[in-house]
Formats: sequence, structure tokens, C-alpha cells
Amino acid sequence: MSESVDTHRFFFDDKEFILIGTAHVSRDSADLTGRIIEEEKPDTVCLELCEARYRALIEGGSSGRGSFAGLLGSGNWTLLVSSAMLLYFQKRIGDKLGVKPGDEMRRAVEAANAVGADIRLIDRDARTTLLRAWTPMKRKDKIRLFREFFSALKDISALKEKDIEEMKRGDALETLVAEFGDTFPWLRHVLIDERDLILAHRIRTSPGRKIVAVVGAAHVQGILANWDKPVDMEQLERIPAKR
Repeated sequence: MSESVDTHRFFFDDKEFILIGTAHVSRDSADLTGRIIEEEKPDTVCLELCEARYRALIEGGSSGRGSFAGLLGSGNWTLLVSSAMLLYFQKRIGDKLGVKPGDEMRRAVEAANAVGADIRLIDRDARTTLLRAWTPMKRKDKIRLFREFFSALKDISALKEKDIEEMKRGDALETLVAEFGDTFPWLRHVLIDERDLILAHRIRTSPGRKIVAVVGAAHVQGILANWDKPVDMEQLERIPAKR
């Protein structure tokens, strides 16, 4: 089993679940994800994507372009810039690793179609997530976040081969978010913790007897920890007030 993929098989309510935690910028993750789906032939394949990101993915663009276009229409320019920076960061990581961000999702879609599996999009809309993360942040915290981001970009340029190999073993982008969470706890709560709850709920309630779920490695432990917790989707979709 590749070190870049974290796989869990378990049973719940007479259903079999296979949870695949991938690195979003790892070729090994993409190849193994497709192979597992083709071998297991599940009824349903759950993807850590929202509708906008899925449309962008199957149209051949970046997995974040759909949410980016939505932000452009919203007129929220500060949030638009922060979204663009995040996408650029992911692309820089992908360039370093020699893969396109989202390759593991593209491969999962191909494999699901090949075996006739139903595809379920289980992530919260990316625009809602970004708005929930950004809107309540204080101005000084937003400025500080931009500084941290540009510092991280410099770190990418200095990566050595051994650093790149280490990044391939995990979800580099979401690991970065988790690290930022030490300084910006609300950011981690919205981008990681809330989505763990949503992903767990939507995987658990997906149709079929055998279900494969493809998510970023940073979400695996949170999904397992929140597997049977109640979820208030209305609250998790609400945009908080500005501070």
C-alpha cells in the first residue's frame, strides 16, 4: 500500500465503507485511488468536491475555478484575492511535485464511470466555506494571514527533493491549513473541523451497500472521529456576521 494513501475499511448499518485518504498532489494517490475503485466495484463513490469544483474538474480546469468564478460575481474582492492565493499555492505545490492538483479526483471519476458507480459530491460549497472562514476574521488577522501565506510561498521555492518526497505522503495543502490553525483557530475550525462533520455525515448517509469515499488525508481522522455525530447542516451553511 502506498504511503501517500491512508485507507480504512469498516462496516456500519449493513453497509461496507472504504475510506481513502489521499494527497491531493500525489501521482501515487491518483493511481491507487483508481485501482481500488476498479477492484472493489462499489455502488457509490463519494468525492470531496462540491458541484462547482466538480464541474471545473470534468471540464478540464483547476478543481477550484468554479468557486473562484462564484466569488468574482459576489464582488467580495478581498475574499477573491485570498481564494486566488490559495489556488496559486496549490498549483505551486503541484508544479514542484510534477502533478496537477485534483488528479486523484479525476482518476476517481474515471474509475467510478468505468464500473458504473453512482458519484456523490459530499463537500460543502467552496464559496460558503471561504465566506464562513473569511467574513468574521478581524482586519489585523487578515493582514497577518496574507503575510503568513507569502512566507509559505518562499518556503516552497526552497524545497529540496527530500522535502518533496515527504509532502507526497500527506495532503500538503490541508496540512498547511492545519498548521495555520495554530495561529488562526477559526480558520482551521471552518476549513477542517466543520468539513469533517459534513463529510462524515454525507458518506454515512450515501446510498448503496458498498461505498468508497475519496477525501484529503487531512480529513480522515476527523471523519472517523465524527462518524455518527449529529450534524446541523443549516448552521454549517450560515454565513457569520462581520466583526
